[in-house]
Amino acid sequence: MRRLVALAAAAATLCAGCGLPHGHDPQPIDRSRVPFGLLQPLQRTPTAPQRGPLSPLYFVHGKRLTAVPTHIQGLPVAADILRQLLVGPTPAQSRAGDATFIPPRTALLSLRVAGGTASVNLSRAFAQSTGSSDQVRAVAQIVYTLTARRPIERVSFAIEGRKIEVPDARGRLSAKPRSRADYRSLAPP
Repeated sequence: MRRLVALAAAAATLCAGCGLPHGHDPQPIDRSRVPFGLLQPLQRTPTAPQRGPLSPLYFVHGKRLTAVPTHIQGLPVAADILRQLLVGPTPAQSRAGDATFIPPRTALLSLRVAGGTASVNLSRAFAQSTGSSDQVRAVAQIVYTLTARRPIERVSFAIEGRKIEVPDARGRLSAKPRSRADYRSLAPP
């Protein structure tokens, strides 16, 4: 019991020495006693726009695919990466010889990843490729871009929710999921 009383007395002594005011109401502090320039207005420095991490987008350069490292805003999830690919190369990339064979106005309607396969559902515009070699390159661009990131190993295609057949590098049509192996002849050097 004596220890408890001694402990309470020590705590009361410590609290009394903390510099707390005796009154219960806030008291103004003289400006000269405020430390470290705390009364100065905050100065915000402008920050540069945030650039996301680099992810390779695959465009066509000559007769082969080429990886173009591109900043993707936010966390680079497969859908955001594919949306960026669908935009196409920048004017500077186009001047450097990079091109896309994905038809204009192609939009991503949905993308689901399960078991290493990305199921890509595109708008009807994707079906408007001008020839079989153009469609091969368009499909290869999407397959290479999406399989550049784990866990995606294969890509299946649908238009407006209906599964479609897409050509491999030799032009053979199949609805099975496609992998990089199907487009080795277009692989970057």
